Amino acid sequence: KEAKTMATWGDEIVIKIPITPEGLKTVKILSSERIHTNVTLLFSPSQAILAAKAGATYICPFLGRLDDISFNGLELIRQIKEIYANYPDIETQIIVASVRNPIHVIEAAMLGAEIVTIPPAIIEQMVKHPLTDKGIAQFLEDAKKIGTKKWRKEEESPKEVADEKVPVTAFHVVDDPCMERSIEGGDK
Repeated sequence: KEAKTMATWGDEIVIKIPITPEGLKTVKILSSERIHTNVTLLFSPSQAILAAKAGATYICPFLGRLDDISFNGLELIRQIKEIYANYPDIETQIIVASVRNPIHVIEAAMLGAEIVTIPPAIIEQMVKHPLTDKGIAQFLEDAKKIGTKKWRKEEESPKEVADEKVPVTAFHVVDDPCMERSIEGGDK
């Protein structure tokens, strides 16, 4: 009854239900009424089969929690994808949860998981890369040098621009042969 009320709040509402016998009965009823469900706390392929056959819109296997007890959580995702692929009538999508590191995200994507819940700390790790950091440092260093160089803009004479804002269009460094290229548009 509570789930049916929540479902009236909008088309994007998904009812989260734990994998229990009562939960599966509830999923069966809600799915017959076209109410979206997410069967959560899955830790085995057999649970994933039951949830899909009950009509779950989504299942939520907890990858990291399996890894925490020395079971390969990614293997569970692989098994579920393989099982679901054998049954074209199964439309249940996988939401990989309990992600512990960027490799979990990459591997889950490679296995074909439709959704991965990613904690902010993991997103920050995914954004970081030592070569990106090195490149940014180099860009900032180059930007400092540009402010003290003489510039010319197509028909204009050189002038000091150290204290001026320089628009980034077709300006060229003229007194450093290694830097003689357009800031925008590649080598000249």
